[in-house]
Amino acid sequence: MNKLIGLVIFILTIVIAFAVYHFPCNPPEAYPSCAHGQFQNVEATFWISLISFFAMHVYMLPTIVANLRRHPLAFSIFWGNIAFGWTALGWFASMMAASSPIAVWERGEQS
Repeated sequence: MNKLIGLVIFILTIVIAFAVYHFPCNPPEAYPSCAHGQFQNVEATFWISLISFFAMHVYMLPTIVANLRRHPLAFSIFWGNIAFGWTALGWFASMMAASSPIAVWERGEQS
C-alpha cells in the first residue's frame, strides 16, 4: 500500500509539473523565457512541483494515516480518498474513517 500511495503522489506531481512547464505565455512578449508560445521557466516549475508535492501529501493524509495505523479498511479509505477527497466532506469522512478505533472495525461493531 505504501508503494501505491507513493506512486499516486509521484504521478500527480509529474503531471502538474508537466502542465506548468508547458503552460502558454500570455502575452508571450512579457516573458523573455518563452519560446514558441510555451512557458519554460524552470524555477517556476520547480517551486510549483514542490508545492504540489506537499499538497498531494496533505490530500492523501487520510490514506497515509490509515496505512500507518494498519487499519483493516486502509484500501477502502484509499479509494474513498481518491474518489471523494477533493470535496471537504469526503476528505474529512476519509480522515474520520482512518482515525476510527481499529478494534471496532475488527469486531464488526459500529458505535
